[in-house]
Amino acid sequence: MKYESGTYSVTADSCTETQTYSLQESKLLNVAVHYQYAIRNDTLVLNGKLPGGAVIEDYWKRVK
Repeated sequence: MKYESGTYSVTADSCTETQTYSLQESKLLNVAVHYQYAIRNDTLVLNGKLPGGAVIEDYWKRVK
């Protein structure tokens, strides 16, 4: 089941995510969210601020 999808744009040190579909109601639908990112070993770390003001830090670890 598809939960969420979107478009992404990546530059040298930041990325922009625009959510284009969400299975649940979302206030971020079609809103561009900007993140700073870093890659540490096998982990992608995203830091950003949501439009409502919440500061977030996400960790995405590579699964082999």
